[in-house]
Amino acid sequence: MPKHVNPFIDTAFKIIFGREKDKDILIRFLNDLLEDLPFYDPITDVTYRNNEKRGDTVEDRGVVTDVHCTTQHGRNIIIEMQNRQHANFEQRLAFYNSRAIDEQAPKGKWDFSIAPVYSICFTDFMVYPDICKLRIDSCQCDTQSGKPLNDIQRYIYIQLPMMQAKTPEECSGKLEQWIYTLKNMENMTEIPFAARDEAFRRLSEVGSIAALSPEEKRRYDEDQKRYWVITTIEQTRYNEGRAEGRAEGRAEGRVEGRANTLREMALSLIALGVDDDIIQKSTKLSLEEIAVLRTMK
Repeated sequence: MPKHVNPFIDTAFKIIFGREKDKDILIRFLNDLLEDLPFYDPITDVTYRNNEKRGDTVEDRGVVTDVHCTTQHGRNIIIEMQNRQHANFEQRLAFYNSRAIDEQAPKGKWDFSIAPVYSICFTDFMVYPDICKLRIDSCQCDTQSGKPLNDIQRYIYIQLPMMQAKTPEECSGKLEQWIYTLKNMENMTEIPFAARDEAFRRLSEVGSIAALSPEEKRRYDEDQKRYWVITTIEQTRYNEGRAEGRAEGRAEGRVEGRANTLREMALSLIALGVDDDIIQKSTKLSLEEIAVLRTMK
């Protein structure tokens, strides 16, 4: 039986990162995640807000924990775990960010001073398939120099498929240690960094299945079953898509192979000095295609 929860199941994610009494884990995790990025400002405290977001379907809703991070500049951070891609995913994050900005507007006279809002999203898919990085940091930049201008709105994506480390020893830096642990802790008997790091020791305690209350265990089991169903459906769709793609590829290959044969025949007839009309009747190629082939002889 697993000793630890799967952090990417709704209930477990909220238990680890969404409870006031265990906020030391979230503070350390966020600081390790952000400390080498522009505009870094150490987080000293967090307060939790309502973590229910309106307007999402059950199928598309990710795990959202809205926290106010107490830093020198009072940044707001929205944390989300999204297990599946869906239409307008990035627009939804922009909507959450915009709402968090709108909520800062006071009644009456206002100079439009606002605290920056970050969305940190863990995705079990590639948000940007052509950007092969574990962490993508997006903020307002100059398009020519790439220099960051401000962090009023910021989107940080952790693309879990890009986590390459297979063992604790292969982890490079604190971020990879966290992601490696979170991705694999369901199958771990011991958290590898817990012996020398208090934050990982606390993660091991909070993420222990034995530490769940009966109600938490019930909700975790229900969420786990839904997670299994969703991942099975997604894997089935993926396999069907691959099979369909292979079948289409074979059919396209046969068509392309026949076309190549006809073009080779036409080239041979051209070499023999045969007229275009006869070549067309023999190969069914158009006169335009034959004219192109004549330039290739």
